[in-house]
Amino acid sequence: MGEYVARLQDLERHATPKNPMPALDAIIADHKATGWKTLSVFVRDCVRGNSFPIDSLVRKELLRHGLPDEERDERLLVGLSLEAGRNPRQIARMFYAAGGEYEQ
Repeated sequence: MGEYVARLQDLERHATPKNPMPALDAIIADHKATGWKTLSVFVRDCVRGNSFPIDSLVRKELLRHGLPDEERDERLLVGLSLEAGRNPRQIARMFYAAGGEYEQ
């Protein structure tokens, strides 16, 4: 498992805005995974790779700023963070910390 995680970490070092989540893509391909929200959290916590988990607090804050808010938009949000030169995990934590203030 350690070797697999190291391989995923190496892939993440080559992430770009156009290829924002290479470790997650590798896990999906390796295991023919379909629902990948849990895998995204694994990438964040174990691989320390790019992810932008969207829970209800993050979603509310994304809505407040007119940003994509669906789980399928995680890849877009990671790419935008990388384009801005920011760590997607840190940006997601900022949205989580500020989340919950938006009322529809």
